[in-house]
Amino acid sequence: MTAVKPDDNQRPERLLSVREVAERTALSRTSVYELLLSRDLASLHIGTARRVREVDLDRWIRRRAEESGNAR
Repeated sequence: MTAVKPDDNQRPERLLSVREVAERTALSRTSVYELLLSRDLASLHIGTARRVREVDLDRWIRRRAEESGNAR
Protein backbone atom coordinates (compact mmCIF):
# COMPACT_ATOMS: atom_id res chain seq x y z
CA MET A 1 0.00 0.00 0.00
CA THR A 2 1.43 3.32 -1.06
CA ALA A 3 1.12 6.32 1.20
CA VAL A 4 -0.28 9.35 -0.53
CA LYS A 5 1.70 12.50 0.13
CA PRO A 6 -0.63 15.36 1.06
CA ASP A 7 -0.75 18.28 -1.33
CA ASP A 8 1.33 21.23 -0.11
CA ASN A 9 -1.77 23.45 -0.32
CA GLN A 10 -3.82 21.08 1.84
CA ARG A 11 -4.21 22.20 5.43
CA PRO A 12 -3.33 19.75 8.20
CA GLU A 13 -6.14 17.70 9.66
CA ARG A 14 -7.59 19.27 12.81
CA LEU A 15 -7.93 17.07 15.90
CA LEU A 16 -10.41 18.14 18.56
CA SER A 17 -10.31 17.41 22.27
CA VAL A 18 -13.35 16.02 24.08
CA ARG A 19 -13.91 19.47 25.57
CA GLU A 20 -13.87 21.07 22.11
CA VAL A 21 -16.34 18.47 20.79
CA ALA A 22 -18.59 19.13 23.79
CA GLU A 23 -18.49 22.89 23.15
CA ARG A 24 -19.24 22.52 19.44
CA THR A 25 -22.17 20.15 20.00
CA ALA A 26 -23.56 21.65 23.23
CA LEU A 27 -23.23 18.22 24.84
CA SER A 28 -21.64 17.44 28.17
CA ARG A 29 -18.17 15.90 28.26
CA THR A 30 -19.77 12.77 29.72
CA SER A 31 -22.12 12.51 26.74
CA VAL A 32 -19.20 12.92 24.34
CA TYR A 33 -17.29 10.15 26.11
CA GLU A 34 -20.37 7.92 25.85
CA LEU A 35 -20.50 8.55 22.09
CA LEU A 36 -16.81 7.71 21.80
CA LEU A 37 -17.04 4.56 23.89
CA SER A 38 -20.06 3.33 21.90
CA ARG A 39 -18.08 4.10 18.72
CA ASP A 40 -20.97 6.18 17.42
CA LEU A 41 -18.42 8.97 17.01
CA ALA A 42 -14.98 7.96 15.75
CA SER A 43 -11.95 8.92 17.81
CA LEU A 44 -8.21 8.37 18.12
CA HIS A 45 -6.13 7.59 21.17
CA ILE A 46 -2.99 9.67 21.42
CA GLY A 47 -1.25 8.54 24.58
CA THR A 48 -3.97 8.78 27.21
CA ALA A 49 -5.91 11.47 25.34
CA ARG A 50 -8.89 10.99 23.05
CA ARG A 51 -9.07 13.13 19.92
CA VAL A 52 -11.78 13.45 17.28
CA ARG A 53 -10.93 14.39 13.73
CA GLU A 54 -12.90 17.47 12.72
CA VAL A 55 -14.08 15.68 9.57
CA ASP A 56 -15.48 12.82 11.71
CA LEU A 57 -17.39 15.27 13.91
CA ASP A 58 -18.81 17.03 10.84
CA ARG A 59 -19.84 13.66 9.40
CA TRP A 60 -21.48 12.66 12.72
CA ILE A 61 -23.43 15.94 12.87
CA ARG A 62 -24.62 15.52 9.26
CA ARG A 63 -25.71 11.96 9.97
CA ARG A 64 -27.69 13.09 13.05
CA ALA A 65 -29.33 15.88 11.04
CA GLU A 66 -30.33 13.44 8.29
CA GLU A 67 -31.76 10.97 10.80
CA SER A 68 -33.86 13.68 12.41
CA GLY A 69 -35.00 15.05 9.04
CA ASN A 70 -33.15 18.34 9.45
CA ALA A 71 -30.51 17.93 6.76
CA ARG A 72 -29.53 21.13 4.99
